[in-house]
Amino acid sequence: MTLATGSPLYGVLCNAGTSGDCNYNINVILESHLACFGNECNVEMPRVVKVGEVFYEYVRPACVNLPFSTDVSSVISKSGKFACADKNDNESVQFACCKDSNVLQHTCGFSGSRVSYDENTAMCSAFFGASGSICDGMGEIIISGEGLLYPKQDGSIDSLSCFATGGQVDPLYWQGSTCSIKMKVNNEGQIAIVHKSDTAHTATHLMAVDQESPFYFDVVWPETGSYPAPSNNCNSLSACAVHAEYCLCDIDMTESQVFTANPSSAEELMDSLKVGHPAVDMFDAGSFSEEVTSSGYTIYRPTGSSGLAKETLFKVVTNGRTIFYKNMILQVTIPGQGGISIRNPPTFLNLINPVSRDAFYETEAVIDHFFYHPNSPTFFAVNFIKRLGTSNPSPDFVSTVDQAYRDGSFEKDGVVFGDGSYGNLEATFASVMLHADATTVAVDADPFSGNLREPTLSYHAFMRSMELEPAADSPYFELWLDNNGEEMFYGPGVFGFFDSNYEPD
Repeated sequence: MTLATGSPLYGVLCNAGTSGDCNYNINVILESHLACFGNECNVEMPRVVKVGEVFYEYVRPACVNLPFSTDVSSVISKSGKFACADKNDNESVQFACCKDSNVLQHTCGFSGSRVSYDENTAMCSAFFGASGSICDGMGEIIISGEGLLYPKQDGSIDSLSCFATGGQVDPLYWQGSTCSIKMKVNNEGQIAIVHKSDTAHTATHLMAVDQESPFYFDVVWPETGSYPAPSNNCNSLSACAVHAEYCLCDIDMTESQVFTANPSSAEELMDSLKVGHPAVDMFDAGSFSEEVTSSGYTIYRPTGSSGLAKETLFKVVTNGRTIFYKNMILQVTIPGQGGISIRNPPTFLNLINPVSRDAFYETEAVIDHFFYHPNSPTFFAVNFIKRLGTSNPSPDFVSTVDQAYRDGSFEKDGVVFGDGSYGNLEATFASVMLHADATTVAVDADPFSGNLREPTLSYHAFMRSMELEPAADSPYFELWLDNNGEEMFYGPGVFGFFDSNYEPD
């Protein structure tokens, strides 16, 4: 999309100097809300904009997708691949397809644009009035030109069409036909996502959502063995059909409020809420009212509301991170007598339009999960002490290093180490090297004190101290390495040959 010179966004990205020439920056962060201008107001999700001769890509914050939904409609790709998309998805569908009787009309607005189902519907009304509707001919693709597009009689695709540019190799468009998303469950309780059209068609399914897709993943069921599976005749649930290797089940969606009264603590809040929310400062001023509590969290209510509702937000600051939670739980339910519910499993990657950016976001989220996990400080403390201090650290030694890692600060004889940020290594290693157990000479008399190296490391350290230079035909060095119990690549786990809780005796 090319920005007009009168656009506030153009002004920020151009960053013109006194001469009027643009001074482009590599990265631009919008510090405040900007009013849309002209055609910008018709764009639901910006992607790439052109400012003069320079292109800027909008990098949205990390968001998750919920693979199960009941508010869905069919989409079909240029090559005839079928899938079922949430009608609120404004990132997957590249152009609008409208019809009036037997007349088709398409538009993409500009190369690379994306439209939601409701936006597509609005475009159809603009084209044809009340008689306009979204295309419903599965597999029928007739495209020509850019902007307002008209069908070509021979069904060919113009090389300058919406398909020619925009980043999608096999772009999608909305279909008016209905569809449904089903759950496939195998004997191990793993599930897969299946998209089914309610209209007969010749299009093939996208592999990730095909009924015979091999892409299963784990979920948490309420009780062990409670899930429907071929081995238990799908728990006799009427919503499920038994197949040889899986049960194929209809689903319902439930959206429930979690707290009706203020939670007693931030810990209770974080244990119960799993749905995140963008920071409130991303919304217009006055959108929320704030209530600071004495229980370690802040409540944000939509302006004009009172009490707690599903739309209520909670802010928690933990380990230096600010997290917003929404007061709701989203569940997928297999209906019927004895029906069962699971949490709607979040995913960073969009099943029908995966992009590398979201793979990066998911990798970052996994790293953050381990870094901020409540067990990580203790795990690091024990292992740092074992390598740099004593093999059998005392509880106080571990507790001190653990706290230094969490607080990002450690004080010894009036000297403060660290900057106060969670996981600060200056504070962590200072607490390891300067703790009383590491500096008190009397501790050396304790037979359980000191650092006992692993066999291979001990052997190498001794050989280095002896300045060993093995002869070329000497077999002893290789024989020892092959028989010391720590052969290379034969470790029993990712943490080596010794459990992280191992203590030599």
